[in-house]
Amino acid sequence: MTIVASNSLTISNVNDGTITHTAYSWSADGTDGFTTVYPNLNLFTGTSDKPSTSTGGSWNGATIGVYKIPKVGQAYTISVEVPEADHDVVLEGHGLNNAGGWASDIFSKRIKSGEKAYITFTWPDPKGSGATQFAANLAWTNDTDAGAYSYCKAKLEIGSTATPHMPSASEVTTADWPRYIGQYTDFTQADSTNPSDYTWSLIRGNDGKDGANGKDGLAGKDGVGIKTTVITYAISTSGTVAPTTGWTSSVPSLVKGQYLWTKTVWTYTDSSSETGYSVTYIAKDGNNGNDGIAGKDGTGIKTTTITYAGSTSGTTAPTSGWSTTVPTVEAGSYLWTKTLWTYTDNSFETGYSVAKMGNNGAPGPQGPPGSNGDPGKTVSNTEPTTRFKGLTWKYSGTADLTASDGTVIKPNTEYYYNGTHWMINYFSVNNFVAESITSDKIDGKNLTITDGEFVSTTTNGPVTTSTEIKDNHIAISKTDGTVNTRNDI
Repeated sequence: MTIVASNSLTISNVNDGTITHTAYSWSADGTDGFTTVYPNLNLFTGTSDKPSTSTGGSWNGATIGVYKIPKVGQAYTISVEVPEADHDVVLEGHGLNNAGGWASDIFSKRIKSGEKAYITFTWPDPKGSGATQFAANLAWTNDTDAGAYSYCKAKLEIGSTATPHMPSASEVTTADWPRYIGQYTDFTQADSTNPSDYTWSLIRGNDGKDGANGKDGLAGKDGVGIKTTVITYAISTSGTVAPTTGWTSSVPSLVKGQYLWTKTVWTYTDSSSETGYSVTYIAKDGNNGNDGIAGKDGTGIKTTTITYAGSTSGTTAPTSGWSTTVPTVEAGSYLWTKTLWTYTDNSFETGYSVAKMGNNGAPGPQGPPGSNGDPGKTVSNTEPTTRFKGLTWKYSGTADLTASDGTVIKPNTEYYYNGTHWMINYFSVNNFVAESITSDKIDGKNLTITDGEFVSTTTNGPVTTSTEIKDNHIAISKTDGTVNTRNDI
């Protein structure tokens, strides 16, 4: 272009030829669900982005979706992924009548294992077929195929462009929409498919707290279908009053601290329309936090594996020696526990916990006496509160003590409990003086009896034997009652 001027020339609103490219993603680096086309809602319900497995023989397939109100002459795009199959499969489109029975065939497309298929078709005039519903299914390619195949991300949408998988309008949640928008400018018309070429910004934050109840919204339209859906965007400093100008079909450059408004205009088949708004705050940068263990969105836990290992470190997890049984860990060392969570999408996460094994403590006090049948012995300056036959107690006090049964307990003396009373069990002395001794047995060495007498009587049934050392004589006699005899020495 050449411009020639002799005096002065003023030029305004000159386009320098740069083109702004826009893309969307569910992650901050643009790699999760990257798309240059904002996703449409699914006309199928009950679909999933997680694989479902189907098996069958000849033409016995899986129905992946049914749409009950297709519009004659409207273009639709159906997409589905087949991540794994034993053979090629066929994606088929059929017309169903009001009762759900077969009415017509619309298309058939062969899909290889691991392939994602897109098909755009126009819903035909039912004419004599009576087709009022659209159904899509997967099937084997011939009568001899058998085995299993998996499929996911089945989607039917208006238009001729396939956009990323989304739930239906009755199933969608805030978390299902892309969270980030990416933009860059250059002089090339085609959009880059490399996420790193874009600068990514958050356009959808987490749900906020519930606000006050608002006014009733506009009532939905009964008995009509949606003819078109138009979505536009605008930036505003207000999060409560929708903008009146600046609406565009592409997301504008975002300004941190302001609000991105989204306006949706639904035009119905009876030419009436409704308008709805949503608003998202464009957050400012916050302080950096510590990284936590990321949770898994939309998946369940398939298996949990727990293993154990010992280590001398309480800060660095062991790299070997893990086992499913708890090992023996020395006092003062550490027992590590590792938990491995495997999710239903085959991803996994690992967590650790650690506990120190305590050192041996000082010996504790003497325990209570043993139970009946296993007599114990206690040494104390107080009477045992638990008493049983056979218990021995050495009194370690320095003064006489009257026991609960009335027995006077002497210092440094060992007693035996016979079930009702305490009896002297053992004592050691150098000199012993007594006026009377009663005992079942006396063992003595150098036993001396002065100015006394010795009488021993033994009875064994009818036989009585006695020995006396008394005054100035010794007498031994034996009496047998069975024969009525007595022998004396």
